[in-house]
Amino acid sequence: MSRASRTFNVLSALLAAVVTAVLLVFNVRRMVFLVVACLDLLGRWPDRRSDIDQAGEILPEVLALAPMRNEAGSIPDLAAALLALEYPADRLTIGLIDDASTDGSGDAMDALAAAHGQIHVLHNSASLGKANSLNAGLARWTSGEIVAVYDADARPEPDSLRRIAATFADPDVAAVGGLIRPANGLASLIASYAAVERLVHQQVTMRAKDRLNLAPAILGSNCAYRRSDLEAAGGFPGGAFLEDSYLTVAFARQGRRTRFLPEAIASDGVPETLRGYWRQHVRWGRGFVDVAAGEGDGMAASRRLVRRLKPASGSGKPASAGSWRAPDAARHAELTLFSLGYLDRLAVLAGVGLMALRRAAGKRGRVDAALARMLAANVLLPYAQIAAALAAERASLAWWMRLPVLPLFFAVDAAAALWSVMLSAGRRPRTWQQTERS
Repeated sequence: MSRASRTFNVLSALLAAVVTAVLLVFNVRRMVFLVVACLDLLGRWPDRRSDIDQAGEILPEVLALAPMRNEAGSIPDLAAALLALEYPADRLTIGLIDDASTDGSGDAMDALAAAHGQIHVLHNSASLGKANSLNAGLARWTSGEIVAVYDADARPEPDSLRRIAATFADPDVAAVGGLIRPANGLASLIASYAAVERLVHQQVTMRAKDRLNLAPAILGSNCAYRRSDLEAAGGFPGGAFLEDSYLTVAFARQGRRTRFLPEAIASDGVPETLRGYWRQHVRWGRGFVDVAAGEGDGMAASRRLVRRLKPASGSGKPASAGSWRAPDAARHAELTLFSLGYLDRLAVLAGVGLMALRRAAGKRGRVDAALARMLAANVLLPYAQIAAALAAERASLAWWMRLPVLPLFFAVDAAAALWSVMLSAGRRPRTWQQTERS
């Protein structure tokens, strides 16, 4: 064996071992979340809904913000859904933000404000993007202990805001997100993949993280924040592609809680075209790079971060129903894994590439067998999660029939994750783009 061959064997085996370890961590994480989510769906997990039921009828004052750019077609239905919310009219202010639209969105908003006293409008003279538009709305409308956020295509169910707002009766809660159900998941195969991806994230990952008190992420729509916590975090991070994920980490560092309520439901749309899916996921991937960079700054003081992940002191009451607390080390680890975003996709690409190279070179050993098992588990566990998510949604037969072809789109998903990392590493220009849904 030549020296070059020995060097390749050692280095590739070492890389394969590292990739195997990364995949093992993510697969164990998937398994834990799957078990907890299934127990909850089967009613075997302690019921945490009583903290909502006992909140009473005294609901906080809410400011509902909806920043939009060139969404004239969505505005009437969004406004109708917001006006239909079962929330006291004197405690709900609806703020529509026109982010320098050029399609008549501003005029449509003004007409709604003239017809409904609850609706108010803010016009940006130049496009600010979602995060800065939300900050402009906060500055414009100073009332509202709770700040709810909706995207243009969000259609919240009438009781959703009441459920979300009632959860803030727990003084340790900084933000709450509800379930966002894809309304167009059967429009195309790529829409089905995007919809299934979202449902797994919510019905399995987010549901389990809420039950384990592992800082479930806020998803950016059909969600609400405590204004004082937003101010403590410096508001919405201007220019961020994932302001919701950034704030999830920021609240956890401050020792504050985030919650996920699958009972608080809204619907919206997912991308129906390959281009729309690609652009959305590249944007998300770059957003996770930003979140990971911020998390990396905090890792230098890991002991302090662990302490920050503990619940805020002084609440003077026990944890709410069903909020079993994971050990601090586990919560710290989960926050780090969440901040790393799509690392699991990159690990799969690396694993497949390493296996192909080593087999082409005739290298096979224990490390190759271990890597093959982790890659196989990385296929089987997501299928189990998909089955749990579709069962939770009581999905029709049309959804189940699409399962065999959905893995084909994982390559697009993984490629988008890799491309986003390359763009961020190369410091390529950043331009926020709206999701192309159709």
